[in-house]
Formats: sequence, C-alpha cells, structure tokens
Amino acid sequence: MKFSKSLSIIAAGLAMFSMFFGAGNVIFPLMIGFTVKEMVPFASFGLLIGAVGLPFLGLFSMILCDGDVNRYFNKLGKPFGFIVGFFTISLLGPLGASPRCIAFASSTLQASGLTLPHTLFCALACLVVGLLAMRKNKIIEVLGYFLTPILVLLLGIMMVKAVLSEGSFPASEFTEMQSFYLGLKEGYLTMDLLAALFFAPLILANLKQSQASCSLFKKAFLSSLIGGLLLALTYLGFSYAAAIHSETLSHAKPEALLSEIAFKILGDHAGIFISLLVILACLTTAIALLSVFASFVETAFPKKWKISYEKALFSGILIAGLIATLEFKGITLLLGPILDYLYPIIILLALTHVAEYFWKAKKELALDPVDGNEVEGISP
Repeated sequence: MKFSKSLSIIAAGLAMFSMFFGAGNVIFPLMIGFTVKEMVPFASFGLLIGAVGLPFLGLFSMILCDGDVNRYFNKLGKPFGFIVGFFTISLLGPLGASPRCIAFASSTLQASGLTLPHTLFCALACLVVGLLAMRKNKIIEVLGYFLTPILVLLLGIMMVKAVLSEGSFPASEFTEMQSFYLGLKEGYLTMDLLAALFFAPLILANLKQSQASCSLFKKAFLSSLIGGLLLALTYLGFSYAAAIHSETLSHAKPEALLSEIAFKILGDHAGIFISLLVILACLTTAIALLSVFASFVETAFPKKWKISYEKALFSGILIAGLIATLEFKGITLLLGPILDYLYPIIILLALTHVAEYFWKAKKELALDPVDGNEVEGISP
C-alpha cells in the first residue's frame, strides 16, 4: 500500500518530465554541444538554469497560488494580466510550442529515412493529439503510467550508449562566458518557464487525488524533483553526445542532429528507434499544451462568451496543424523575438509571487509584540 501511494508521486514526476520534454528540449541541448564543443560544461550550466531552474521557479510560484492561473496573472492587474495570460498560453498551445513539436517530429521522421509527406504527418499527429487530449482528467495518468516510462527507457538507452562511446571534445572558438550565455539563451527558447505556469494546475489536481500521506506541497516538491532531475540528466547527455561527435556532424541541419547522432551511436537501426523517441516526446508535450490551452479558454472567458473545452481544443489543434506546416526553423524564428520580451515579464512575476510568500511567512513567524510568543508561520 505504501509503495502504491508513492507510485502516484513518481508517476506525477514522470508525467511532468514528459510534458516539459518537447521539440525544443531535444534540439537545443544538441545544438549547444554541437556549437561549443569543449566548452560544453559551461553551456550546460547555463542551459540547466534556463531550462530547469527557471521552469521550476515558475512551477513553485504557481503552486503558491494553489494553481489558480487567473489569480497568478492578476498580479499584473486584471485587464493586462488576462492579456498576458491568454497570449502566453496561446504561444504554448496553437501558436508556437505545440506546432513546433509536431514539425520537429516530422523533420526527424524524414531525417531517419521514413518518408511521409509533411502535411499528412501534421494531420495524423493532430488527430492523435486530439483523441488523447479529449480525456483531460486522465492526462497525468496516461503520461505518467504509460507513455513516459517508454520515453525514459528509450532515452536511457541512448544516454548510456553516448557515455560509453569513444571520443573527445574538439577545441572550441567560444569563451566560458559566451558558452554560458548561449546555454542560458537556448534554455529560454525551450519555453518551459511559460509551460510550468499552466502545467501546475494539472499536476496539483492530480496530486490532490493522490493517497500519499504527506502534504500537497511535499508531494508537489517530490514530483518536481523527479521531473527536474530527469530533464537535467537528459540535457547533459544530449549536449555531451553532440559535443563529442560535433566534428562529424558539420553538415547536419539542427533538426537532423538527433538522428545523425543516433546513427553513429546506435547503428543502422537507429532511424526507427529515434523516430519513436521524438514522436513520443513531442506527442506527450503537444497533448499537455493543447489541453491546458483548452482548459484556460474554457474557464477564463465570461459566461456570455463561454467556449467549451471541446471547441477550444478543436480550434487549437486546427491552428497548430496549420502553423506546423511552417516547419521547425520557421516557427523558431517567429518565436525568438517574442520570447525576448515576454520572458523577463514572466520571470519578474514568478519572483514577485515567491517574494510575497516568504515575506508573509516571515511576518507570521515574527515574535508577537505583546506576549513574546512566536506566531505559527504559513506551512506549505
């Protein structure tokens, strides 16, 4: 019984990993290792801050708001907060991250030698995502108990092979600080800080149903630790593998790096292996992103403009499928300038919520000026 209770926390951590682990989380660590070569430790440090540290700061700050997205963004003022919140979830759902996942999966399929027209692949991917996302109350269970264990197994095999393969780091033209900044910038482009804000309600709703005996805060912390550790290990493995094989990958396109490395590490059968890996990673992320987009639209608008979850999901999938036809490079070029302005706002908002929480906790722990007794503080 104790094991089954703990299993729900592990499943939530695995689901968290798969929800974050999409197209950008595959390609940007590979690009970092490929670009900076022997400076990969410094670039990886920057990547871990941008793609693990900041997202889990956002997740923690949203947990402090009990997963209430409207309350979270209303800190900016109701009208502006709603605009920022809706724009952010739209970038994650139909306008950016979701179509990027679909486009990258298609590119990897082509690079692996499994030919399927890009438009047809986008249509089939949207159909699968829609069918799985329709059962929004079961998403964490589907991801945590079924899809993610397969994904983690495939990633583990590749990471072990990469570590055991022979090779050395080529010389780099980058300095330590340049490498660190590049890693931090690529961490921004994963968009995981934005995603964390909208994944938190899904995760919290699932953990509230968990039979684990610890507090909700502790359950959220433990599951976040599992998800964050898996992400960090994966980023380090990918960047390390790309750095070692960088000299033989000089003509590879960014979206083909994973397939090229897989062929070198795993042999001739890597095409099917790596295609399955990327499709699983992108599928799970697209499901989660489009689901939270539909949930936000369903609850955020006034009753007279009420849009059902099903209608919002269908609209989001349709738009995502159309934008996915721009392919990975086109979508990334579109997102880059937008994120340069949006990310500082979201970081400041997350820090404000965390600072406010600790300020209130400090005040409640202060000595009572009348009798000198301590007042019980806020317990997470």
